[in-house]
Amino acid sequence: MFSKIQKEKIKVMKVTTMLVISVLALFSAAVWATPGSGVLFNIQLNRALAPGQLHSEAKGESADGSFWHFQLKSEGAPSDILVTDQALAPGGYGGWHTHPGPVIVTVREGTASFYESDCVRHDYPAGTAFIEDAGVVHNLRNESTTEILRLANVFIIPAGVPRRIEADQPPTCSLP
Repeated sequence: MFSKIQKEKIKVMKVTTMLVISVLALFSAAVWATPGSGVLFNIQLNRALAPGQLHSEAKGESADGSFWHFQLKSEGAPSDILVTDQALAPGGYGGWHTHPGPVIVTVREGTASFYESDCVRHDYPAGTAFIEDAGVVHNLRNESTTEILRLANVFIIPAGVPRRIEADQPPTCSLP
C-alpha cells in the first residue's frame, strides 16, 4: 500500500494543510470584522448578577405634567448588569457590532453619533441618553475632530455571555 516514507509525507501534508487553513481562517476573520479605532479606554466599573426575574414598573408625571411610564422585565436565566466608562478620541469609533441585551448609553461629554446598518446618523449630545437594542448591528462614532466622547453605559445581558458580538460591515454603509 503506502511505504513508511509516503505515510510520513502524507502526515506532513495534512499538518501543513491544516496550518494553512487555520491561518486563512484567522486572516479572513480579521478582514471581515470591523474593529474599533481611537478607543481611549473602555473600563468595566462593575458586573453584578441579577436574579432570573427582574420586574419593575413605574408610572408618574414629568416636571411639565406629561405622562411617564417605565417598564423593565426579564425572565428565565439570571442577568448580568454591567456598568462601563468609555471614551473615544476625536474621529474614533467602536466598529460594527451587536449586544446580546439592551445597553443604556449616557453621553457625559461630546456627541455620540449612532449608526445602524442603514447608515442613518443619530446624534446624541452630552447630557442625553439612548438605548442600543439587543441584536441590532450598529457602530457608535465620535465624529468630532476636536472633542473627546465620554460615555457611561449600563448593559443588561444574559449571565456569563460576552457583552459585545463582532459584526461584519453592512453592505449598505461604507463607514468603517
